[in-house]
Amino acid sequence: SASASASASARAAAPPLPPPVTTGGAGGGGRPGWWDAVEVPAGKTKHLPAETVNVADGSNWTTTQWRGGKGGGLVGAVMLETGDGTHCTMCFIDCVPPGKTPKDALRVLRGWVASTGTTDVDVRSALTGMWGKNSARVDPASQLGRLVMGCWDFLEGLGEGWHADRERVPHIEVMKRG
Repeated sequence: SASASASASARAAAPPLPPPVTTGGAGGGGRPGWWDAVEVPAGKTKHLPAETVNVADGSNWTTTQWRGGKGGGLVGAVMLETGDGTHCTMCFIDCVPPGKTPKDALRVLRGWVASTGTTDVDVRSALTGMWGKNSARVDPASQLGRLVMGCWDFLEGLGEGWHADRERVPHIEVMKRG
């Protein structure tokens, strides 16, 4: 319908993001107060993300893919490297359209982020606590959180059949093996 395509193009043309709001953590060394209180699972090491990351630098973006979607379809993720071996999942894709790969998603999402004029994004100050055993939750109202959810909306708004897994809240994977 005409209204559906109008709303898709409105979502695709998301407004630019406001400048970041920086807040210092309560922990030492710029760590959030809850950081040291969280138990590290056996065999893992917890890494503190960088204070900021430049989303305009293409070398900070990565992707992964595997088979496992509905009917063995392709699924994957577009990730932003956030320092010291950590990464923020910008979009976990649980449905990749036929003929496309997560690398296509990475390309269009980087283009959308660039269109917002965003460069350096506050990472560490966006963290609000642990999410599960491996990840730190990103405040959805933070600049990074709004970029993540903007990626979901933009990718789905293309109308190509992409589907973002919105159950996986904005987060940064901070636990690594070894």
